[in-house]
Amino acid sequence: MPQKIKLPSLLAVEILGTCAFELWNKGHNQCFLIKDNSHAYLFDAGSISALSYEYRAVFITHYHIDHTRYLLKLKTRVIVGPEVSDGMELDTSKGGKIVRYDAKSGLDVLKKLFEFKQVNCTKPPHVVYDDETIQVTSIPVNHAVGLFCTGYLVKNKATGNHIWISGDFGSMANDSINAIKKARPVQSFIELTYPDSYEPDGHQSYFSALRLVKELGIPDYRFVHLSYRWADIISERGLTSQIILPKIAKHREIYYF
Repeated sequence: MPQKIKLPSLLAVEILGTCAFELWNKGHNQCFLIKDNSHAYLFDAGSISALSYEYRAVFITHYHIDHTRYLLKLKTRVIVGPEVSDGMELDTSKGGKIVRYDAKSGLDVLKKLFEFKQVNCTKPPHVVYDDETIQVTSIPVNHAVGLFCTGYLVKNKATGNHIWISGDFGSMANDSINAIKKARPVQSFIELTYPDSYEPDGHQSYFSALRLVKELGIPDYRFVHLSYRWADIISERGLTSQIILPKIAKHREIYYF
């Protein structure tokens, strides 16, 4: 009789939200769900849809409100994220106002509510989480001045495949670039803020990100984090093939690796 071949278990990446900071669109800010039949993991917590799951671990790229809006309400024990920074923003639940924490009080809040594991963003890429399902590597990037920020390489330990979730960034060191090249992610989710060549410090544009994926040799990628206000420009310039706008993300784009 022919032998049964056990196929490797694929993990699903579900985009729960992709929008940059906009108070009126606060239900659909940046948020990625990775899951199999047994476990769920969250990367950033900007979407209200994140509250529908319980997580084995949650990973934060940085502490701007569009990436952490629902963090304090999540059902999870483990939070992994960069060292807390002054000016961190965690929650908008009190009267619709953003509650800001300085580094010390923010750290106290996280330690009180979760098992909080700080990622050292001044170190080269290094493993920050490892279980039988996934291995997660911090990929430090440069975003806002004085704010620690990291992207994450996520390895499916059953298939050996990686994905890269970039976090907000304007640049990154050679160590981070080389780690991505070595991992050869099968899918990448790269955060932009501008659809044209306007490139202020701390964010990518569509065209700068295109140059980057070519340099990194990334075969498949999606650009996220743009807001609704750019929809007309994106359509007029024919930039829709790789960009996931918030309204599209509501239909739950799903990828497998």
